[in-house]
Amino acid sequence: MCSSTPQLCWILDDCPLSRRLVAARFTQAGHRVEAFSDARDLLTHLKRSTEHAALLITDEQMPASRGQDLLEAARALGFKGVRALMSASPELIAPTRFADFIIAKPITPEVVATLTAHAASKKAA
Repeated sequence: MCSSTPQLCWILDDCPLSRRLVAARFTQAGHRVEAFSDARDLLTHLKRSTEHAALLITDEQMPASRGQDLLEAARALGFKGVRALMSASPELIAPTRFADFIIAKPITPEVVATLTAHAASKKAA
């Protein structure tokens, strides 16, 4: 169970196994998850949703899009939560102003705790 208030997390990953594993990490920690396999679906959801997630995590490399491009588009649409890029090789990703965090796959419970703590503090600010 999470030590902070449960957060709504949006996860984007084109790989079904990876998407399920990331979602499981957050749900095991007591958070709510909405998972997407396509950036367009997530952006459409962002435009229509009445409740925005506190945290948006996206894979950096996907066949139809890049995670950095999604984070930029989400920000332009008014997403104000914590934004994280995930990659099997995070050391190869240059820092970007659109990502608050660049994280490694697989995601650990410690990373979940760090991201959700930042999301809670950002929401409170």
